[in-house]
Amino acid sequence: MYMLIAIPFLIYLYYINAYAVNLPRQDDFDAILGFLVKYRQATGADKLWLMFSQHNEHRIFSSRLVYALYYELTGTINFRHIIFIDAAILATLFLLMAGFIRRMVPDNWHVGVLVLSLCLFDMNNYENMNFAMAGMQNFGIVMLFAAALWGYGSNKTVGYATAALLQAIAVFSSGNGLLVAFFLVVYTIVARIKPGMVLSILVFAICVPLYYYHYQKTDNGFFTLEPQKFVPYFMHCLGAHFHKELGVIAAAILLILSVVFLPVQRWFRFPQEGLPVLTMLAFLLASLGVMAIFRANLPVEFAYSSRYFIYSHLVTTIVFVLYLYRFRERKVGIATTVIMLFLIFIAIRNYNDGSKMLVALQHNNVVADYDYPDPGHAKQVCEDACRLNIYCIDQHRIKIQ
Repeated sequence: MYMLIAIPFLIYLYYINAYAVNLPRQDDFDAILGFLVKYRQATGADKLWLMFSQHNEHRIFSSRLVYALYYELTGTINFRHIIFIDAAILATLFLLMAGFIRRMVPDNWHVGVLVLSLCLFDMNNYENMNFAMAGMQNFGIVMLFAAALWGYGSNKTVGYATAALLQAIAVFSSGNGLLVAFFLVVYTIVARIKPGMVLSILVFAICVPLYYYHYQKTDNGFFTLEPQKFVPYFMHCLGAHFHKELGVIAAAILLILSVVFLPVQRWFRFPQEGLPVLTMLAFLLASLGVMAIFRANLPVEFAYSSRYFIYSHLVTTIVFVLYLYRFRERKVGIATTVIMLFLIFIAIRNYNDGSKMLVALQHNNVVADYDYPDPGHAKQVCEDACRLNIYCIDQHRIKIQ
């Protein structure tokens, strides 16, 4: 069983090794190279301020911390290595979620963790597998949330302190880092973790206002509060794991089953062993909801941007785990086998699509010209990075070609 669980991750690493290249893509020009050019030239407190400054509508502190540490250790930046770090972050998230699943369904944990592996290491993560900045941010924020959940639930002083630190970092690490802070407060209150309540509320009260200190609102025209736009967009995002043809249907089924299988006890209490998984589910759904509101003016095809599939992958896994928990004392082997076969079919279909996309994206990376946020700016950033001996794009293009 352990080998079966490991296979999706091994395939995932194989394709990263085969197709990830040491070249920037889209936001990488500004979020990584542009940042390092400024970081190299900044001094003292300016370096720290730069770490917390905005990138578009977000602050991306945790990502920049990794870039800065890599640069300080090596004197350069390697986008291929960052992509492998992204994979390590995803593997850490897998281990944390596997631990939560094992607590919740100890008798059937291996089945739940196998589904987690199939969903989390899905090949339709292809953008996060060849786009350094995307994987760092999108995997990183969910991993920070899971790690903070683990810390607050540890009943240890070191765990509480670590969770509070991770909660604070998460606030400044992505737009939905604010949701991380909020749902950690909810978790500690519902779980009745008194030291965690104090710390999580304190972090929330201090860090959330600081997030908006010197914050500049951006208007890209994607935001809308029209339900006829953001509700369909939300449904497509939620069901993205199952492809566009089945997306909305799958989303409706996932929402219905999450309610049907919700392990609510008397007076709206929840089993302690299931609280981390349920809190994660709430965070994922809230994140998709906020994403839909802030992006629903885009064509619905953008709901299937593979960099955000992580949310649909995890919701699918959690609904399956809730099913295992609901029927933990019944013999449902046939039903479980049918569900597993269907999820394996989806994984194979996603593998076929994702593996083809990785080939295409590698080719695009190699031949693409400067693009983000515009050709002139991207080219200037690359020239500055090369002049400062941080990274010379032409040298790496020649090596690959």
